[in-house]
Amino acid sequence: MLRRYKEWRVEHAENLSKAEAAGMAKGLEQGRVEGRAEGRAKGRAEGRAEGRAKGMAEGRAEGMAEAYQKISAWNARRLAAEAKGLPFDEPPPGNGTAPPAR
Repeated sequence: MLRRYKEWRVEHAENLSKAEAAGMAKGLEQGRVEGRAEGRAKGRAEGRAEGRAKGMAEGRAEGMAEAYQKISAWNARRLAAEAKGLPFDEPPPGNGTAPPAR
């Protein structure tokens, strides 16, 4: 009977080791899957935020460049009229219009 008990203990210990290894492997795989999903979600959110910020900055820069070009062209016309002694009654660009919506 003692021999049978010792055999059972050895077999039980082996089964526990196998179950523990299987559980660890399953837990590791589950952790990897969840980690990947969290990483993807975080990466997408960061990418969207970066893209929006970059797009807004580029849009502002383009808008400022466009406004500068309009003002520069208006000023060139004003200076040309002044040099010729002609009256210049064209209002500066942007006067009387609503500012762009943000």
